[in-house]
Amino acid sequence: MLRRLCVRFGAAALGALAVAVAPAEAGIISNVGAIPNPFSPNEDGIFDSTAVHYTLADSAAVIVSVADSTLAELLTLWSGWGAPGEYSHWWDGSVDGTPVEDGAYYFLIEAVPHVGGMEEADFRFLADTESPRVSFLSAAPSRFSPDGDGVGDSLFVDAVVELSGPHDHVLLTVLDTADSLVRSLHAATGADSVSECWDGTDDAGELVSDGLYYVRLSAWDDAGNSADAGALVDVDTAPPALGVDYPDPDLGEIRVNDAVATIAGWAYDRAGVTAVEYTDDGENWYEISVGRADTVAWEFELACASCVPDSLDEAVAISVRARDGTPTADGGGHVNTETSAFPILAFDVVFDVAPPIHDTTHVTDADAIYSAGQKISITTSWDASGYEVTADFSLVDSEFDSSAVVVHNPSAGLYTVSYTTSTNNTFVPVYDAVVPITATDYFGRSVVDSSVTVTVLPAEAGPTGLSLDRNAFDPTESEVLNISFGPGAGDVVVRVFSLAGALVRTIESDGSTTVTWDGRNDSGDYVASGVYFLRIESETGDATRKVAVVK
Repeated sequence: MLRRLCVRFGAAALGALAVAVAPAEAGIISNVGAIPNPFSPNEDGIFDSTAVHYTLADSAAVIVSVADSTLAELLTLWSGWGAPGEYSHWWDGSVDGTPVEDGAYYFLIEAVPHVGGMEEADFRFLADTESPRVSFLSAAPSRFSPDGDGVGDSLFVDAVVELSGPHDHVLLTVLDTADSLVRSLHAATGADSVSECWDGTDDAGELVSDGLYYVRLSAWDDAGNSADAGALVDVDTAPPALGVDYPDPDLGEIRVNDAVATIAGWAYDRAGVTAVEYTDDGENWYEISVGRADTVAWEFELACASCVPDSLDEAVAISVRARDGTPTADGGGHVNTETSAFPILAFDVVFDVAPPIHDTTHVTDADAIYSAGQKISITTSWDASGYEVTADFSLVDSEFDSSAVVVHNPSAGLYTVSYTTSTNNTFVPVYDAVVPITATDYFGRSVVDSSVTVTVLPAEAGPTGLSLDRNAFDPTESEVLNISFGPGAGDVVVRVFSLAGALVRTIESDGSTTVTWDGRNDSGDYVASGVYFLRIESETGDATRKVAVVK
């Protein structure tokens, strides 16, 4: 879509002066001229002097003079004998130390050669110290929003220039705050009025970023006299910037330990913030009263609808937006959205009125029986994530190291705790030892659950090459448990105990390297489903292992 909506409508141009010069007859003096022409003897450091230049075709006595517009001589600039060649002489535009007035002047050159009569030449030039003047400049509106909504999309610039001559130059540009060129809007010679518009794009046709820009009109003549005028304008297509000051500006959620939350923040926009609004349901917006200013502070209170201290928390999703004073099609100014340059402010207000609420805790292994040096895994469930969860294994392991406890929070309210007991644990065997689990919330409130107990037995290597081919089996499906060990173990005895410690079955190896248990007791009946301990005794070591019977 074409963004430029306006055209130049007020520019006047004066025609350039064309001068025909008749060719000079061949003689001693040629190539006469002056540079710069015009010049401005006003001591501003720009074209303050001018130089006459000429060429001699033969040796001659030369006098160079300056004359006024009536050819009345003002001063002798140079005199002397000149050999054939090129010459130039500077004049600072003064007579007896006084600068001459603006107007036309002549360089007069007289040359008398060895042979022949005197030859003369002259050249007309201008002294010009009068500067163009910008008598009027308007840039409106001073704040505009080139966002294509049809309201305030362009900036209109009008200017009037009083020129000192028909060849004066006029240039209208847009600069950024670093004084770098952004857009050239108008360039002309002899224009005494300028009317242009700026659609907010740079010279490459790209929309500029929001910010302050300077519209500058420069006028200068050929003598180097210049004048400038300008106006500061504001490109504004973005809604206000937003932030939270209280309770915590750095969190994606605001957590309070009360049933009423006070939320405070700020909003900023160069066009002025006209309103701040919030919603707690995504549909109904409630205005927070603010006066129009570039920076405003806002604050509102939010009450928890269903908080029950010590038993129930609540989280409410809040969104905050603001409006600025830039004219827009809907009349409401620029407003924050999810995708705007400064997006809508969205966060959760968590009414954390209750301490951590415990749900369940259990060990991963159903029997909660471990060997020294074995990992203990515990799953504990609470009412929310984000708690600091710790576990104390000091009653389980004499070498307990709290830094070795690993805690993960894989899902909402669920935590996994793992710890590997030391092999030098002097507490073993320890039965039904309590492992307290502590959850601490954002406000430092802690709740301890002591419902989990574990049993840790000595870590015994047992016979050389000891292995079980399974850790659970169903004897009613003809499945058996094979207990293997390497040579040298001697006669191995395997005693099977229930969890209650009752002896169920005794099996001897009779020199074999494998002992098989078919899931029956010493009476030949299948044992009940459950976990059983195998006490394995051999000449190379003893060991305790567990196995589950599943029917």
